[in-house]
Amino acid sequence: MSQLSAYQSFKLEVASDEAKGQFLRHMLAGMGPREAARMAGCEVFELYLARCADPDFSDLWHLAELARRDEIIHSTLSKAMAVTGTVIEDWVRDDRGEIVLDADFNAVRAPRLVGGNSAILSKMLERVLASADKPAPGAVVQITNNQSVGGDVLPPMPRLINPMEDFDG
Repeated sequence: MSQLSAYQSFKLEVASDEAKGQFLRHMLAGMGPREAARMAGCEVFELYLARCADPDFSDLWHLAELARRDEIIHSTLSKAMAVTGTVIEDWVRDDRGEIVLDADFNAVRAPRLVGGNSAILSKMLERVLASADKPAPGAVVQITNNQSVGGDVLPPMPRLINPMEDFDG
């Protein structure tokens, strides 16, 4: 008797269109493939078969992974900026120093880091982003504050600065 005879009753099925749609929605919500498959009510193997059988579904799956990766990078960058310095909303300027306007001719503003610690920022980003010479390692960044503060007094929190109110110019 063959070792595969125990698996002859196992039937391989491709996930339904409804399950594929639910799966993609859960992937975009931040779940991994296994958890998203469970939430969609099917086995992850069925979805991998569907990915092989349907190029459009494969492309959508890939786009969901890219969207999640971009969200992780943006979140990490925002957190890294907040813990390493002061984040201000500043006018976006072009190469000539002029303020950039959007399609409705409104001035564009974006967060900018002031007084940041580039060593901490680069270490945090290194944990998420792969570089050309090495992949992103799976490590935990630990930041400790050994500052001694007397009594129940907490250290001051960083504050956001509005360039229009806080700076002349």
